[in-house]
Amino acid sequence: ALARAEFPQLDLLFHEQCFAQRGHFAGSDAERLAALLGLANDPGIDGVWFAKGGYGSNRIAGAALAALDEHARGTSSLGYSDCGFLLA
Repeated sequence: ALARAEFPQLDLLFHEQCFAQRGHFAGSDAERLAALLGLANDPGIDGVWFAKGGYGSNRIAGAALAALDEHARGTSSLGYSDCGFLLA
């Protein structure tokens, strides 16, 4: 609601992976990696906002870097905490 109120020009969407559950994670590492790559590599997506801390992102960082395409290089990313592995 805050993002919509402050930035009404944005089309904010939530990937279904955000609602997955594997223990205390939002899905398995494979599901999380597939969601990241699907969004970052999508030419229709301008930015990816990591909504949680990203604990465990260190386990998918190498695979993510190997599979990000040219579009992903220009995709803005926003996150915090352990997502630093991916953002770095």
